[in-house]
Amino acid sequence: MVQLSTLAFCVEAKDSIQMYLQLLRRLLEKGNMVYIKQYKNSVQDEEEIDKEAFLLSADEILQDTIGSDKKVAVWLNYETIAKTYYGLNATHCGRWFRSGFEFLDRGRVFASSISITDLVEARKNAIEPYILQELEVPLDVDEEASFMLDEAFFEFFLRASGLTEKEEPLFKHAAFFPEGTWPVITEGNLVYHKDINQFSADFARLYADYYWGIYLYPALEEDMDIWNLTAEQKERLTNNHGRKPESIKDRYKRVRKYLSSRAHEIEDFMESISEDQMRELSQMPGSQMVDLLKQAVKEYPYIQSFDFGKRGMMFSGGPLYTLWPIYHRAAQIALGK
Repeated sequence: MVQLSTLAFCVEAKDSIQMYLQLLRRLLEKGNMVYIKQYKNSVQDEEEIDKEAFLLSADEILQDTIGSDKKVAVWLNYETIAKTYYGLNATHCGRWFRSGFEFLDRGRVFASSISITDLVEARKNAIEPYILQELEVPLDVDEEASFMLDEAFFEFFLRASGLTEKEEPLFKHAAFFPEGTWPVITEGNLVYHKDINQFSADFARLYADYYWGIYLYPALEEDMDIWNLTAEQKERLTNNHGRKPESIKDRYKRVRKYLSSRAHEIEDFMESISEDQMRELSQMPGSQMVDLLKQAVKEYPYIQSFDFGKRGMMFSGGPLYTLWPIYHRAAQIALGK
């Protein structure tokens, strides 16, 4: 089974219920609800919610999760344009579910455990995406199957996000990412920003995670100025119930012998670049950074760019490839390396 993992939306608490109900409505236009569960603090403590009861009291049930240690997940089947099926759960997550780590890793509104089963058989060796992402050269796969999988991936994102609908999107950022690789923003399969200046700011977020262990989601949500954080702000962003995350740098030191060449590329890049150079990259005008990323896309044909005009910009490697190569190449071009 191919795991496309998690599609997460960065949405403020005041808009999260409306965003979640919009997400459900869009998905159910091409799918059907299987069951609904409410979890308290962990996936072991669960309670099934009657579907009719949920539909009648969704606002009240979801409101109860905000700021709590609960989450609500609606499990459903979704039919793609390729006539294949995703089995997924759409989740509204409370701030302190799993001691807050689920929110820090995925945010308030996300869809996860997405899979496409029958297309896998058409793929050479049925290799898992997280392995494919680490290969130096894209895998030689069946062209038709690859096209169908990419189309299904993109169609799912467009439907779930509602970016082509009349309603103005409630989220400012969105990303598809394989389990275990986020919160490193450059390791997403897909990254969307409503404000294109945020593509430059991604370099500041990468620096903050690598050296300070700052969680990505709060940094996205608050649109904070990474370079001018106070000591108190850094403490708040790295301390969760007294537990501090490892920075990327510390994680790499601990598991270096297990790392792929792609992960080593990130470490080598971060160790070779100065804070001043990262500031320079992160403060470039968004239009200039997008041009550099588009220039990089020409060297990596399996990555695509999508311009939504006033609604923002997206880069996608489809379900199999992360965006690190184009961020890396854009930085090299900008710095003349």
